[in-house]
Amino acid sequence: TWNPMVKSALLLSTLFAILLGGGAVYYSFTNFDIGQAYWRTWCALSGAEPDFSDDPWDAKVLVILMTVVQLFFFAFQLSLVEQAVANKVAELNSGRTKVFEVGHEVILGWNPAVPMVLKQLAVANRTNRESQTVVILADKDKKEMDRIVRAQVGDHGKYLRVMCRSGDPSDV
Repeated sequence: TWNPMVKSALLLSTLFAILLGGGAVYYSFTNFDIGQAYWRTWCALSGAEPDFSDDPWDAKVLVILMTVVQLFFFAFQLSLVEQAVANKVAELNSGRTKVFEVGHEVILGWNPAVPMVLKQLAVANRTNRESQTVVILADKDKKEMDRIVRAQVGDHGKYLRVMCRSGDPSDV
């Protein structure tokens, strides 16, 4: 897979090359000066549609082709954004992101007693009307830990917030 920055740079450089090439062809088809030819080419590529009705037919066909190119570039640009969002969501779901919390408790590792400890913390927090964040770092799948915590501990609302992370607890 390619780096999204490389893809964006390729996209922009290709767009620039098409702008230069299309502007030169548009200039040869019309009697506009070179600056106006490039401006009208940019308008066709960016979607800002000036009045092309005075252009000769070959220039109109070129504008239609550039509009189709513009649609492909927009679709490709959207796919880059979609891929970046999907990668970030996958990273968050993997449970390998950093925890930006202050004053939280950490449980290193996983065993069958962890849900019972969380239940006791939740009851203590509810009794004291305190809120607490617990981060579990274990060599276990994040989704599996989330499922077990939800099934055995349940939702304790504002009194206990549990964050599960996958990773090696001995490599903190």
